[in-house]
Amino acid sequence: MTETTEVSAAETTRFIPDVASDRDSFGPHGKVASAIAEVIRDNRNLKVVGLLGPWGSGKSTVVNLVQEALSKDTKVETCFFTYDAWVHQNDPPRRAFLDALIHFLIGKELPTEITEKQWRDRLDRLNRRVEVTDTTVTPTLTTSGRAIVLSLFLIPLGMQLISRDWYKAALAKGHTAVDTIAFFGGLSLVLMPGIIAAIVYWCWRPHRLPASLGFFKAANWRTHRTPHEDESILSLFMSRQVQRNRNRVTRDPDPTTIEFQDFFREVMESVASPTRRIILVIDNLDRLPHDEAISMWATIRGFFLGAVETQHVRKAVQQPTVILPIDEEAIRRMYASLDPASADSQSRSFMEKTFDLCFRVTRPVLTGWNAYLKQQMSYVFGEEMPEEWPHITGRFYDRFLAAQTDTTITPRSINTLVNNIVLCRLQWRDSEIPYASIAYYCVFRGTIEANIIQAIASPVAGIEELDPNWQRSVSAVHFGVNPELAEEVILDQPLRNAIQSHDSKKFDQLSTVPSFNLILTRIVEWFRDQSSINPDAILNTVSLMNELAPEDSPEIRHIWKTLRSSLRVTSPWATFSNVESAALLSILQKCDARERQSFVDLIVDRTSALPAPVTSSPGFAGVFSSFWLQAFSDIQADAYLPEKIAVPGAADNFIAVAVACKSDTNLLKRLKSLVTEEDVRAQLTKDIASLTDMATEERLRAVLATSAISSWSSLAEAAAKFVRERTADAVGMRVSLISLGLLRNVESRAADELASLSNSGVLSGRLDEAFSQNNFLVLPILVSLFILTKSTQALPQPGGWTEYFAKQPDLRGEINRYIDEFGKPKSSQVTSFIDATSANASLKLLAQLLFSARVREGSIGRLPIEDILDRLDVYLGLLDADVHKAFIEGFPRYEGFWNKLKAHSFDATVSRIVRILIKSDDSIASKAQLFAREKLNDVATATWIEAISENGEPLTIAIDLSADLSEALDISSLFDPLSATLPQVLSVADPDYRSRWFTGVSFLGLNARHVLLQNMRDQMNAGVAVADLPSLLLAGNGALLEAGDFESKSDDSVRHVVIPLLSVDEGVALLSGQSPMFRQWINQSSETTVKFLRERLDEASERSPGIASAIEALRSAWGLPLPQNGSQAGHASLPDA
Repeated sequence: MTETTEVSAAETTRFIPDVASDRDSFGPHGKVASAIAEVIRDNRNLKVVGLLGPWGSGKSTVVNLVQEALSKDTKVETCFFTYDAWVHQNDPPRRAFLDALIHFLIGKELPTEITEKQWRDRLDRLNRRVEVTDTTVTPTLTTSGRAIVLSLFLIPLGMQLISRDWYKAALAKGHTAVDTIAFFGGLSLVLMPGIIAAIVYWCWRPHRLPASLGFFKAANWRTHRTPHEDESILSLFMSRQVQRNRNRVTRDPDPTTIEFQDFFREVMESVASPTRRIILVIDNLDRLPHDEAISMWATIRGFFLGAVETQHVRKAVQQPTVILPIDEEAIRRMYASLDPASADSQSRSFMEKTFDLCFRVTRPVLTGWNAYLKQQMSYVFGEEMPEEWPHITGRFYDRFLAAQTDTTITPRSINTLVNNIVLCRLQWRDSEIPYASIAYYCVFRGTIEANIIQAIASPVAGIEELDPNWQRSVSAVHFGVNPELAEEVILDQPLRNAIQSHDSKKFDQLSTVPSFNLILTRIVEWFRDQSSINPDAILNTVSLMNELAPEDSPEIRHIWKTLRSSLRVTSPWATFSNVESAALLSILQKCDARERQSFVDLIVDRTSALPAPVTSSPGFAGVFSSFWLQAFSDIQADAYLPEKIAVPGAADNFIAVAVACKSDTNLLKRLKSLVTEEDVRAQLTKDIASLTDMATEERLRAVLATSAISSWSSLAEAAAKFVRERTADAVGMRVSLISLGLLRNVESRAADELASLSNSGVLSGRLDEAFSQNNFLVLPILVSLFILTKSTQALPQPGGWTEYFAKQPDLRGEINRYIDEFGKPKSSQVTSFIDATSANASLKLLAQLLFSARVREGSIGRLPIEDILDRLDVYLGLLDADVHKAFIEGFPRYEGFWNKLKAHSFDATVSRIVRILIKSDDSIASKAQLFAREKLNDVATATWIEAISENGEPLTIAIDLSADLSEALDISSLFDPLSATLPQVLSVADPDYRSRWFTGVSFLGLNARHVLLQNMRDQMNAGVAVADLPSLLLAGNGALLEAGDFESKSDDSVRHVVIPLLSVDEGVALLSGQSPMFRQWINQSSETTVKFLRERLDEASERSPGIASAIEALRSAWGLPLPQNGSQAGHASLPDA
């Protein structure tokens, strides 16, 4: 469901102040408060009551409710003093507590005026705050002041000069100039201070010239000019006072805890009264830093739980009751800061020794805090709040709490959440962001701010139902941008950073944001639009995309296509490591058919221009070859493969790449060196001298497979020369021989050199040396070349190979391997044995051992089937007898074998092959059987007659074939020869002949078999003489009696089969064994025949008394009793068996 209801824009916004409530909004608070109030009311000596609960759980609310409950007691005045330890965090704890307590008591007007003054004086002394200061003020004179003072000293002199005598002298007639000067000089001295003061005052005027417009204005005479405008008139004569202070401080020695305790009890004693109860609440102790909390608790312990009364501490008349709201976990943390190992035990000890009683503020249940949440939201949002908002917020908050192990729900936490929602909504009220996303952000803010990408990776608590665009909304709130820009803010720079640093984990996280494809498209398009960009960024993107493996979509395909296009505008590639290789392979796999060829050509072009430091690095050949091996495996279709792949670097680099790519011949043929053929050959020549034979051989084989070198004649000549001039154990002999062997089919010069070495006896000589040296590295190579060149030289130790192979089991396989490798491609190497033994009889035993080993190991290779069908005996003559069957069983694996076999005449060779194959594996046997049926049905009548007479083929083939079949062969071509030989079967009592004849009958189809045997029945009933009738009837497991249908010719059959059988004891035995069948014949015979049968029974009984009992048994079985009174009874129908 999408939440759409919004509050009116005119809604009134309120906030919830962080003050303790005086209402029990959760329910348990009131119960706890009532219990605390009751125990305080009933226990005047109660010292400390512990109120335990986490921060914000409502401990202050409980305290308020306790105060409210105790205030209702009219008999006792309750004074509640709350000391906030957090507010006084940086103050000395004892002084701050007593100071706050005294101010509280003064505010309650509990002490008298005298007592109050005494308390303050005592507290000042305890706090060492008594201090006396003496101040001495010394004024100083200005320059004008000093001039006036000097002029004052001249006034007495001036007074003398203007005395009466001098006045008269100066005005008298005949006065002298001296008298006049003296008088007026004296007058000037008397007036000098005033004159000086007037001159200075005039100098301080803003306008000093009478001609000035402001000179005569009153303001000119009241205001001083700069810089004297703010100075007093006295400043004309005296400067500011110079003050010298002398402090005298009166301090007592440092007060002890006992002095503070004594003073506290003095205070309590002065305000104690039976009708007064003092409750002290020490709040927020658990919010102080650990060291300050410990110090504060020491103060409390000293005041309330200190030493017992002594002469230094007065007896407490009535101690106040202390309520200490505190978080248990804070106590544990406080002690953990001192000793983590004993924190748990010390915190338990603290509570046990501190608290007389301990109450706990329990965690509210879901219903309780949900109701409180709704109440607070109604307060802040007003009546226009949609009813679903509290439900949405509560659902988010419940899910948040369920995931937290160290978070407890408290009223303060709910109030803080509601205030945060209000503030956030004020900022986004006019936007399109729904309330659900705002609430979601406020509830999970910590998680979102820690990692916004991870936080919006998956929704929680059904936010996606309330706001389908919740990720965009939450991001907008988090970054403070419009929702339209939120997605870009989330992804763009983080995505670029992840690409730059190849951070696959970050890239994977970012991929979960809905707009990931859009932003990534923008980034890769920016790559494409640059004129020359470093390829690292593009290849990093490809590598990250490959690891991410996103589902295919049009956007993803566009990104891959853009990345391919971007590689075309990159700067020259400066690296080619496994990272770049994997990235290029990923792009290649995503190419469609139209782009694949051009992209492959781009890679060839860019890699061919790699700088020398890259191509000469130790791992380059491996990376380069691995890339192309995988690329060839992925591309498969030759149409998209590059015609040539240039391998950058020196000749050694080209050879190393060829070695690494040796498993893919198609790739090897396309490798091209950027150096000359001569450089490559020179490097290989150098390898022969500097590397081991094995290493040089591997490198030579790889280069040969590349087809990069057009002529090897010089190498063939050098190798042949080495073989001629060196002994078999020389270093380089092995690789030289291998070079000649590998080159004999590609370089005519190598074939000529080998022929020369063979004919001249060099190969024979080196072979003899290898035997004598037990050089098994060179020996198999020499033997293979000896056979392949059809050497006519005598083979060393021609008769000792059986023993030699027994001592060296691997040698035979090595020789065969080199024969296959050095032999002509696409030809049968078995023919090499036939040809070699034809040219050199000394090779027969060796060839037989090698050829037989191939058959046993199933590594015959190509076979010339036509030649084998013509010369099977020759091939078998070169094989051990025990592998003849295995050799023939391998023929069907060769293409066209059955067609070639059909084209060949059905002679002894073909017969031999077929007889072996029909007993082979099921798949081969079924084909062989089908082939045999077809060939047997094509056999001429004369051939069959001869085979039946002589027990020859193809009858023996049919017999072998039938042994493995579950159904008849149905050889229709046998009917005529069997019919032609039927008279001979009747007249000749040859059990073997009859057995073969009836065996042939069994190979006929059902209908043909019945017709043939019924023909035999008719001839027998026609009176044809039958030699040894019992044996005929028993031949072929009684096939004649079963399929001859004698019952349909019952009367004839009784006369020509049953009655003749009574003449011999073997016949009587046959009749006795199958009497029920013969009874059916008798039942359907004529009366005359039955009577005659009785007579013959009597005669048989008289003829041979030994079978009399058998005759009687037949009578009984056939229902033919003896005649009564010696006369013969008439024929009566025989009863059913």
